[in-house]
Amino acid sequence: MRSCLSALLLLLLTCGTALAQGPDVYVNGTLLPDSTVRMQEEEVLISLNTASALLSLPEPIDGCWEGLDAEAADGLAEGEDFYVPLSFYAEAGLNTGDASCGSYRTVIVDNIVPRYDAPGLSGIFQIAHAAGAAADGTLYTNSLEAFQYNHLFGFSVFEFDLALSTDNVPVSVHVWKQFKTMCRLEEPSSGPLSSEEFLACRICGEYTPLTFSGIAALMAENPDVQVVLDAKRRDIPDYHRILYSAVRDEALAAGGDVIDRVIPYVYDEDMAAELQEIWPWKQVIYALYILPDGVNLWDAFLSGYRNGFRVFADWSYELDDRMLSLVKAAGLSMFAFTVDDRDEYAALRDTGAVAGVVTNFLGPYSMDED
Repeated sequence: MRSCLSALLLLLLTCGTALAQGPDVYVNGTLLPDSTVRMQEEEVLISLNTASALLSLPEPIDGCWEGLDAEAADGLAEGEDFYVPLSFYAEAGLNTGDASCGSYRTVIVDNIVPRYDAPGLSGIFQIAHAAGAAADGTLYTNSLEAFQYNHLFGFSVFEFDLALSTDNVPVSVHVWKQFKTMCRLEEPSSGPLSSEEFLACRICGEYTPLTFSGIAALMAENPDVQVVLDAKRRDIPDYHRILYSAVRDEALAAGGDVIDRVIPYVYDEDMAAELQEIWPWKQVIYALYILPDGVNLWDAFLSGYRNGFRVFADWSYELDDRMLSLVKAAGLSMFAFTVDDRDEYAALRDTGAVAGVVTNFLGPYSMDED
């Protein structure tokens, strides 16, 4: 890094140089003021002082940055402004501080425009998986009773699995064969039921299944509630278009801001674009656990980041140091699932890079007791 800075000083331009206004530049997801971004021919330049303040870089004092003579170091320290090529910071990548100057955090500077976010999840650490475990510990019910029980115990964000019935009604089902088995239907197959057959079921003999219309009604009754929707099917043409068109209509029919509290999982950029044609969803999560054939996790994550996604979700065991470093550096949010172990929960929270967990059992009130 020091050798890069030495070479970089030869390119520094003072404020007096005539420079054109530059494009939008984001530092860790924050848009820089127009006054700090300039263009010289095709090179994007940013104010060194602004970058240093935002990125928590060490002060440019003698001994810290090799190649800086005393006069140059004094000038920078006094606040004289220089414009530095954006490519320098972008190429610096993941860096560590020199012990003699104090450490500084990993930074990412880019001109990626945030396109998909989920601001309603800020400060939320627990999401109830499949509406959370029922009172007797039964998982994957996606039921009215599971919602009521877990809402009572502090959850305000609920993940629901969604599928289409044979009459194209969005219903909360994790897997059809599993649902039919839990409903104790004879010879359960993997095919869907009609919405009438679905609603006639009692999960495990006692739990009430929910259509999305029922979920939207619960959201209207409980203005603190947000829902994350997981519609896994990728193999049926127009499946997501049909499902999310119905979700849009039912959320709008529920009234108020219900539709703004709906947070779809998307599995690639194409699905995100398709959903935006249906409705300008204010909140979206890029779920990395379903990848197209031939696409590896890191490439999918980088592609999502470069295409403006701010919030991601993935299996907890796939979150390595490289991924979490980029999450932290770029100011992204990562949710981990499915986390039901208290030690794993604490370890993920301690990374400072995991925004929250999707869990069956670890509700806000139960964890507050520790």
